[in-house]
Amino acid sequence: MSVLGAMIHKAGAGPEPIPHKELTVDNLRDALKFVISPSAKHAASRMAKEIHSEDGVTRGVESFYRHLPLLNMRCDLDPSRLAVWWSTDHCLKLSAFAAQTLADAKQLDMDSLDVHRTKDYNSRKQVSDPVSGGASAIFWTVTHYYAGIAEIF
Repeated sequence: MSVLGAMIHKAGAGPEPIPHKELTVDNLRDALKFVISPSAKHAASRMAKEIHSEDGVTRGVESFYRHLPLLNMRCDLDPSRLAVWWSTDHCLKLSAFAAQTLADAKQLDMDSLDVHRTKDYNSRKQVSDPVSGGASAIFWTVTHYYAGIAEIF
């Protein structure tokens, strides 16, 4: 069952989703009759008003920040700063300021540091259509699920 279709049905703006294997002329006709009914039109109008009144940009930004891996982004020596370096020798995430301070004090060799990335994202992945896009997202989730759990520990 489609999640979006189930949400629309629950709100009263659409019929119960019909699995494609069960689609017949009769149940399609009944679904179309429901969609043009006054109750469905009223529910759809109510949903449109709710969607229009939402501040999607603000909610999207809030969601983005809520899901940031903040513990992995912070400097181990000064958590108010962003970690940009990783010291394998000292097993520390370091801010640029902390790394430079330690290097100036001859406690650290800047050449021994690696760039610290909390997570790498492939922002150039091309998706040609919704089906392959959805399939690739599901495949990525399934294949990276256990690796994500392992990273926690």
